[in-house]
Amino acid sequence: MSRIFIVFMTGLLISLSVSSQPNTDRELYKQAYLAIDSDPLTAIELCSKILENPNAEAGYKVRALIIKGGLSNRFGEYDKSLECFLDAYDLNKEKSIEPYILHNLGWTQRLAGNQSKAKHYLNKNKLLYPRHLISIPELALVYINEKEYEKARVNLENLKSEALKINSGPDLLSALMNLGFLALKEKDYNSVINLTKQAFSISDTIQHPNRQFLLANAHNNIAIAYMGKGNYQKAEEHLNKGFEISNLINAQIPLLESATKLKELSRITKDFDKLDKYSTLESQTREKLEKNKVEFHRAERDLREKQLKVEKEKTAKLEKSEKTSLNLIWALSIGLILVSGVLSVMLRKAWKEKKNWKREKRTNLNTLRASDNGAQLKNDDKEIIYSRLEEEYK
Repeated sequence: MSRIFIVFMTGLLISLSVSSQPNTDRELYKQAYLAIDSDPLTAIELCSKILENPNAEAGYKVRALIIKGGLSNRFGEYDKSLECFLDAYDLNKEKSIEPYILHNLGWTQRLAGNQSKAKHYLNKNKLLYPRHLISIPELALVYINEKEYEKARVNLENLKSEALKINSGPDLLSALMNLGFLALKEKDYNSVINLTKQAFSISDTIQHPNRQFLLANAHNNIAIAYMGKGNYQKAEEHLNKGFEISNLINAQIPLLESATKLKELSRITKDFDKLDKYSTLESQTREKLEKNKVEFHRAERDLREKQLKVEKEKTAKLEKSEKTSLNLIWALSIGLILVSGVLSVMLRKAWKEKKNWKREKRTNLNTLRASDNGAQLKNDDKEIIYSRLEEEYK
């Protein structure tokens, strides 16, 4: 897990472009990124603040979900991690980020023991984004889990060759470390020591914020190889170094591994003073990890409560708005009914008045026809006048 966390966070920093416009979400994201190793619980909390902000930009929410998903894996919370990465995939609109999300989905499925699903996401990533090398070491780890060591070796040797060709330090470091891990699985301790020393030799020249996390795992790997060869002094030196680095950056998985292996080593050498010392160290480490896990769940619970509160406030505001709109509609409807009634009465009255007026004029016309004045008019003129009057008084 620790090996791949390196790769995805390095790629996240290098290739994800963020807006240059300063805002709170951008600052929270930067602080969360810097706290990934030194204070992962704070990093999770900062990411949660971005996610609980309904006005946060989608790009920052995606980045917050990626960091949170990666850290959830460190705590062994694979379901939560998978949820984060799937949400990021649905929310993401930036093509440059998609390969990292697909990679992390494969990474999480591998950690959760779903090797076939892991291969699905990782192979999809290789197919869609062949220039991205991040999924190659992760796919190799899937093959190692399935004991298909030759397939793992082919992938890692290809990665090493490509990294040397394009002068990619992080990819070369990943290739060397995972080749060492493969050699450890095959109990080829000389190769483990050789490959890890090569990794140590180039680690100082590689600039990325997770270098210390990588080194913690490298010290544990080479220590196990030295234990296998019976060089217990060298093994203890590297385990103490791995513990020191892990404790410094709060890298929980390698921290526990270092403490457990130190206890195992003192039992093998029958150094009972050190056995008491390292047994206490292991117990304290487990207590620390358990406490961190409780804090992780507390942070998740607080986030859910805040999100529920926001949703309730939204619902209440919406209901109030709908109620106001409904009242307004009722008022307008009643007003329209009253206006329609008044207009109806006025139109009916006007219609009756016009009808009476026409009746009166027709009566007058009939009277005119029968009068002497009408009889004195010429017949042609009379017909014209009567026709016009009849047309007007219809």
